[in-house]
Amino acid sequence: MQVLANAGAEVAATAHDILAIAGLSSERVVAVLTARQIPFTEVSAHRATLEEAYMELTRDAVEFRSASPERGASPEHSASPEHSASQEYGAGQEAGRAGAPS
Repeated sequence: MQVLANAGAEVAATAHDILAIAGLSSERVVAVLTARQIPFTEVSAHRATLEEAYMELTRDAVEFRSASPERGASPEHSASPEHSASQEYGAGQEAGRAGAPS
């Protein structure tokens, strides 16, 4: 692991015999290991899917925000600790089931 880190890679052990290496191409990893005569069985590149890349980029984004009363929102549309989104969802589910035939 130190050899790859010295070459500029970020190395993390993900299992007993598996390393996750970032910061070097797979070709460069093979060259570094071969030059130092370090045995390895497989090198494979993993590229993030579009979905994985999007989720990584937006992981800190908040999709829904409640309006604060100071900004002119009416009280019935602002969130309060007693009235959470999960309670709204649960109430909507019950109302939806009440109208369905048994």
